[in-house]
Amino acid sequence: MKKVRLHGAPMIAFNITYDANLLLPSGIALGRGVSTGFGWQVSARVVVRQDKPREERRREEASAVENG
Repeated sequence: MKKVRLHGAPMIAFNITYDANLLLPSGIALGRGVSTGFGWQVSARVVVRQDKPREERRREEASAVENG
């Protein structure tokens, strides 16, 4: 945790790792302070391989989501 100021108001910033039962788009931002750079989400598990055709990658990603 780190104490920061947002528009003069004291806030706490922190990094967390969590699991969710949905697939959020990489780079989505949630919560207070989004317009000033807080709340950004980054996926830790999704790996996109560029050496395979797009349709094959989509099938693999869909299968991975179904299988957990």
